[in-house]
Order: sequence, then structure tokens, then C-alpha cells
Amino acid sequence: MRRLRRLPKEVKALPLCTVLEERMKEFRDSIPLFADLKSDALRERHWQKLMEMTKKNFDMNPKTFTLENLFAMELHNFAEVISDIVTSANKELNIEKGIQEVVDTWNVTKFTIHKWVVEHKHFVGSSQSAHS
Repeated sequence: MRRLRRLPKEVKALPLCTVLEERMKEFRDSIPLFADLKSDALRERHWQKLMEMTKKNFDMNPKTFTLENLFAMELHNFAEVISDIVTSANKELNIEKGIQEVVDTWNVTKFTIHKWVVEHKHFVGSSQSAHS
């Protein structure tokens, strides 16, 4: 982008230069999206929602899910949608982890049960007056 900006005005005025600048901006804007899409928080439901919202089909086959195909989908046009879904997925993952921590804690927690025998009737925490 810097090199392009340094070119003479005559070169920058060419249609090819305009197209090249637009492609480089698309690439620059797409890089954070690719990082977002790599998130481990994304589950099948999130991919389905992404496909629904973007009207793009994400073929998750590693042989066909290439960088070239990602660029062809023009995902930079859906940056906000992708960001929202990935943010939600990350929050859901944090909740799932928190729930799992609670489950794990309770699974290893042991209680000692003691038999409680009441020999005299007493009211704990209350007083009795002679007038009652």
C-alpha cells in the first residue's frame, strides 16, 4: 500500500492501479476475518449461521477450504457479521468452560454426613419468654 501511494500521479490514475489498490484493501481487511474464522470457539451451529447470514457456502474440507476460496467469497463485505458471530461463539465457549469447571468441582467434592440426634427440643436462634 505504501509503495502504491508513492507511485507518480500518472501511474496512480491508471484503472489498473485503482483495481490493484482495491484488491490490496480487500486483502488487508480480510486478514482479521481469517484469524476470526480460525477460532476454536466456532461450532457447527456458528458455521451454519455464518453461511446463512453471508449466503456463502463454507466447505470445511481442508483440501478445498483454501485461502483462494476464502478471497473468492469476498468475506470482507461481511466483516461485522463475522465479528458478531465469532464474538458470540467466544462468549459461549467461555460459558461452557465455566459450567464444566463447576461440574468438575462438584464431581470431586465429597461431603461427610453425620447423624444429628436431637435429645432436647430447642429452638435455635430464637428466645422463649416466660409469658409465651
